[in-house]
Amino acid sequence: MGILLFFTPYSHTTAIKEICFYFSIFIVLILITFKKIDFSFKSPLTLPFALFTVWAFIGLFFALYKMNSIQDFYAHLLKYLVFYYIMINFFDSRKRLAILSWIIIVSATIFSIGGLGYFYLVLGNNILTTRMTFQETSINIIGFVSIVAFLLSVHLFPRQSKSLK
Repeated sequence: MGILLFFTPYSHTTAIKEICFYFSIFIVLILITFKKIDFSFKSPLTLPFALFTVWAFIGLFFALYKMNSIQDFYAHLLKYLVFYYIMINFFDSRKRLAILSWIIIVSATIFSIGGLGYFYLVLGNNILTTRMTFQETSINIIGFVSIVAFLLSVHLFPRQSKSLK
């Protein structure tokens, strides 16, 4: 799951993310089968997720494009629910949450530095250019990744400096 999260902001890495997602599901199923982990659906969001999933499923019968709606129901709802429950079951301690945060911070830092290098060095844009645009990546993803990484780093850096003393 950490590898999947690392590659989340990068475009053209769908195969890596899909392999990591299904491999994570495979590992979780094996661990559950051999009773090596206690997998739980206990979460404050379980009831809202269940109600929303039922509502979305009922809505499938009234959709104009049923095949696209069924695919979206699977790809954009069920997969993210599975992702959520795997994440909360395996990143359930402070130490693991810190590891998860560092994965996101490193990924976003590499993504930002790579994006700046690509925009200014490879594409040859002037430093005074006021708007960065990428054809492959949505500007919303760039902003979201940058803000999440910034907030995580602001939260984690004071804790790391205390633990170094």
